[in-house]
Amino acid sequence: SVSRNSIVHSHGRCISVEGTNDALLSWNTAYDTAGHCFYLGYESSNNRVERNLGSALNTKIHWGNRPTYFDNDPDASAFFAWYMDNDFVGNVAAGSTYEGFRLHPNWHDCKESG
Repeated sequence: SVSRNSIVHSHGRCISVEGTNDALLSWNTAYDTAGHCFYLGYESSNNRVERNLGSALNTKIHWGNRPTYFDNDPDASAFFAWYMDNDFVGNVAAGSTYEGFRLHPNWHDCKESG
């Protein structure tokens, strides 16, 4: 469980979950961060993301430069998942540069590099 954290002015993703099942991300708050915020990556499924807030996400937090360390982060989303087998309940995305939620129905169609 990753719960009740405050993430501010991060130069990378807020909370990143890779290859994990049955995790709980709840009651976390992120403000003014770069890259995807609540990120469920490769082979992450059956996780629950609930009651989190991602606010004022952007791609230019570090001296006006866009992040380049992740191929898909230049269009950062507050909530991002490669797999649809995750539950998103009661989350809020507010005031971000791009999308609030980006959920991919089939990871193999997205061709994530790395």
